[in-house]
Amino acid sequence: MLSGKYHFSKRNAIRLGLEINFGDSDSETTVNNLDTNIVDHSTEDSKNFGFTINSQYIHYIRGTDNISFFGGVGPYFKYYKSTRNRKLVVDDTENIIESENEYYSIGLDLLVGVEWWFHKYMSLSAEYGLKFSYLFSKSSFEDDYVKGESEHKAYNISGNHINFGITVYF
Repeated sequence: MLSGKYHFSKRNAIRLGLEINFGDSDSETTVNNLDTNIVDHSTEDSKNFGFTINSQYIHYIRGTDNISFFGGVGPYFKYYKSTRNRKLVVDDTENIIESENEYYSIGLDLLVGVEWWFHKYMSLSAEYGLKFSYLFSKSSFEDDYVKGESEHKAYNISGNHINFGITVYF
């Protein structure tokens, strides 16, 4: 996650963040069945891409000269898409399996944390919080015999990851 923070007073700031993730993998598997002479062979190509955009209003509560506690709240949006193509050969019979998953999430982050200024223009921080979100996902699956689609919608309350950060002030 890469983010920028703008202090509009000593105790108040706005933070915007962007996280991008992507992957591309290929795999090959061969399975020899011990009780038969059948050999299963598969190759798979997977690709994924996702991003998260978040923003928070942050309010600082001064602790000491170089340590401050803070709380924050703000919206976020997350998108993720993955595709998978798999070719499975069992006893000289070939089956091609294609699947796609798409995921959206929108919600609100609540966070609390502590920030330690170890230098005039640099600090370390740790934070934790709660996430209130609405999720929507859509999946599709197709092979030589079956084609299917599914959708999932949910409301969720969950704990955020513990985030550690370093900040450089200009």
